[in-house]
Amino acid sequence: MKILLLLIVYLLLWGQPTKQELKSLESDAIVFGNGTNRVYAFLDPMCSVSQHYLELISSNETFLKTNTYYIFLHRLEKFDSDELIDSIYMAHDRKKALIDNMLFGQKIELKFASEEVEELRNRIRIVANKTQMKQRPYILMYKLEDDICDVKEGSAACMILK
Repeated sequence: MKILLLLIVYLLLWGQPTKQELKSLESDAIVFGNGTNRVYAFLDPMCSVSQHYLELISSNETFLKTNTYYIFLHRLEKFDSDELIDSIYMAHDRKKALIDNMLFGQKIELKFASEEVEELRNRIRIVANKTQMKQRPYILMYKLEDDICDVKEGSAACMILK
């Protein structure tokens, strides 16, 4: 029984960025909505699951009113999306570039990352590498009033982070 309990605790704690680490990235995020719940999502713009998720949240007014979505672009191993991610982050309007590319399939002029974008991607990479984001998006949701992660999607496991 003790081994099972230790295994559960290990699974909940391993591979999770802290809420403080996630909050430290908020200024780097592409933000959707303005609700009280915080949703942190690591997406790859070439991933169809990420595209579906972005379409779901961006078109649902209820979601946008109850949640604030902090979107971070991070490459999944199976995609060669680094230049696309750099180009979205280099765009004058990152949110528009993200929507145009992920939801409407519009091509974006590929650009090499500036030093500023490289630093932004490194900050995101440090936190994203603490997740188990390998095959699909990684999404964590926290209710602001009780500071508990209570929803998971992708390969994310939730835990209390106070």
